[in-house]
Amino acid sequence: MYVLHCMARQALEARRLLSTLHPLMTAGFLKGVGTDEARRIIDSVAPFHSFQVKKNDSLVQQGAQGDSVFLVLSGLFSCQVNGKEVRLFGPWQIFGEVSLCASFPELVFKSLSDEDSYDRVSQAVAACSVRTADVVCLEDARVVEISAEKLVTAFDISHQVFLNIFVLAQERFMEAVSRGSIDAILRYQG
Repeated sequence: MYVLHCMARQALEARRLLSTLHPLMTAGFLKGVGTDEARRIIDSVAPFHSFQVKKNDSLVQQGAQGDSVFLVLSGLFSCQVNGKEVRLFGPWQIFGEVSLCASFPELVFKSLSDEDSYDRVSQAVAACSVRTADVVCLEDARVVEISAEKLVTAFDISHQVFLNIFVLAQERFMEAVSRGSIDAILRYQG
């Protein structure tokens, strides 16, 4: 019993420490970015304006146009493809990265490895401007929406920030295709 109590205390301390970090760090945006660059990036996207989302509110609609990413500060969200829940998003997680990438097609192509097909990827990039899932709030939450416009300077400071988002976007886009998202499938097939 004492061991469980110690583990619970350690988990609470870890959560407290995470809450003191900048949200871009906890969400993985700054992975692999140097300290000086990270400071400049944080300054470039400041200030963040968070907002409250009420339980059962829909924050993102499948098929809608989008050019921003959402960062969950508190609460819980359900990601649903064609009405079926495929994942949950909690504190320090992001969603909306797939459609965000459409705002930066030149960075997508710059990020491709030599063996990637230009035609296949260009189709996927075109698809990225559409939200590939619904995101519904399961419990009262607080989020930050970061627009593509706000991220331009961050991407100029360090291409690694875009790469971090792009890797996640590729995974989530292919997940949406595999889960039967009509919007993702149609755009992926061209």
